[in-house]
Amino acid sequence: MRQGRRIFVPIEIDADGFAALGQAALDPPATGAYLKLRAGVVAPDDAGKRHLWVSMPFGRFYMDENLAPEAERAVWSGPRGRRDASVSVRIRNGVGVVEELYIDDSPIHEWLAKNAENR
Repeated sequence: MRQGRRIFVPIEIDADGFAALGQAALDPPATGAYLKLRAGVVAPDDAGKRHLWVSMPFGRFYMDENLAPEAERAVWSGPRGRRDASVSVRIRNGVGVVEELYIDDSPIHEWLAKNAENR
């Protein structure tokens, strides 16, 4: 795969309900969710196995601009400088968007409301 080439990466769900990227291909899969991405650098790991690097299209989460600084502080305020955070995404026709941000398994708005006195 050449760097910059359009690729299709299926989404695989593990036993805990978390998503992982499957094997990249040049054509979209016939069934199931997938992301339309651009191939990045192909580089070997320490064992010599080649890996394809891609950039995920989930760099932004939109929320009330008054709560956004609090949410960012919340993510970085946990033990060792960060909290357990995850997102849920919606994927359709290869395009994905962030649907919700979670901190310690709670939606961000709920987490901020529960922890208001600690901020």
